[in-house]
Amino acid sequence: MNRALKKTLVPLTVAVCVCLLSTPAAAQSTKSAVSRNHAGVTVGETEYPTLSATIHIPQQKDLHVDISLECGLVTATQVKTKGGDRNRESASATVQVWVDVFDSSGASVLGSNGAYPSVYPAPSAPVTFCHREQVLEAKLQGIIENIQCFDELEYDLDGNVTGGGDFDPTNDGCVLTDEEVALYLSTMNANAFNFVVENLDSGTYTVRAYVEGDFNNSNDDAECQGLPTLEEGINTCSAVVIGRGSMVLDEIRLGNDH
Repeated sequence: MNRALKKTLVPLTVAVCVCLLSTPAAAQSTKSAVSRNHAGVTVGETEYPTLSATIHIPQQKDLHVDISLECGLVTATQVKTKGGDRNRESASATVQVWVDVFDSSGASVLGSNGAYPSVYPAPSAPVTFCHREQVLEAKLQGIIENIQCFDELEYDLDGNVTGGGDFDPTNDGCVLTDEEVALYLSTMNANAFNFVVENLDSGTYTVRAYVEGDFNNSNDDAECQGLPTLEEGINTCSAVVIGRGSMVLDEIRLGNDH
């Protein structure tokens, strides 16, 4: 089987709102920033939102990043088989999110040189917001179209049927039409995850949350053209669906037992 893999990551600038919050002293949070994506639902290989917000951090404070995102997956699989052959098709899709933190010069403080603050989860380990792998397998005989698919009947001298008439798809002229089995799943999830960046130096930081969609299918038609329906007919394909999202930044000081 041929396999097709598509991956897209497209930044999209969104409005940023920075505000002071009045919170109890026990929360140990003095400042927050909010970023919201108001875009409608996008399907497939279109622009995925990148949430971005800026916040000022005093010396040796920690940063809490809370990201919420609507994400859905479309996986459609169709198999055709006849003559007792087995056919298997698969479709999968994934949405992953990760964050990066930039200082006032635009340089990432979560680089790969090891001289960056600790972050949970690690920058090299994106968080999977939704994932599905769908496999459909069928073994069908096929729709019989003509009498040539059967052995010729055998008769005795009195004209009584004594044998033959057995189904044999290997007979010359036998016509079988593919039987079909199709499975379609479409979901939408509202997901959230908390990222923590520890021990930041004093300064102003911009946090960006990236959304990435992957497609992986057992044929070359990887991306669904819109949302397929049973009436339109289904091929093996997949798509990522991204809806509204938000990111909240909080300046915090973690306790010693974290």
